[in-house]
Amino acid sequence: ALLKHPHITQAALTPTTSPTGEPCLAAYLTTPPGTDLDTREVRSWLRDRLPHYMVPAAFTVLERLPFTPNGKLDVRALPAPRFAVGEQGRAPGTDRERLLCELFGEVLNTGRPVTLDDDFFDLGGHSLLAARLTHRANHTLGTHLTIRDVFQAPTVADLTTRIDAMRAGPDGGPAGRRARPALRRRTSAGALLPQS
Repeated sequence: ALLKHPHITQAALTPTTSPTGEPCLAAYLTTPPGTDLDTREVRSWLRDRLPHYMVPAAFTVLERLPFTPNGKLDVRALPAPRFAVGEQGRAPGTDRERLLCELFGEVLNTGRPVTLDDDFFDLGGHSLLAARLTHRANHTLGTHLTIRDVFQAPTVADLTTRIDAMRAGPDGGPAGRRARPALRRRTSAGALLPQS
């Protein structure tokens, strides 16, 4: 999938450990000369094409991939993976944004303040940690976030916007979400029969 990206010439993946101590994938990439590759764009591009658990947590751009004399990837010569650190992100401005930034930092064990623009998955998040985040956010903020919300709005800024939209829904309920249909008992007449 990485090699289908128009600005990637070579790609290699290795297993590694995220800043949260969870196993994940690290990607090492090369680009055509003079190409400035935006790894956030690559991550977003992959998310549109792969299941979330297949998207690497770290992207490192190299001039060339190291190979052994036998032509195999020299894993020992690879540098430490570069996990995204959003040092240039915006600081939280509201109490809700501050709380969400704190929850991101606690769940992901970042060891540094989280900004509005830090991406949950760029910091090593995954579906199990997203479940932990939504549970804590729902308890702390009185929201109704789901794991899907975190995947669709992975930054604090995006998640805050989503919470605002949910609270603006009818009767304070989630905006744009349909109520689940009531369960009905199925009769034997409605059961499917095996085909011969």
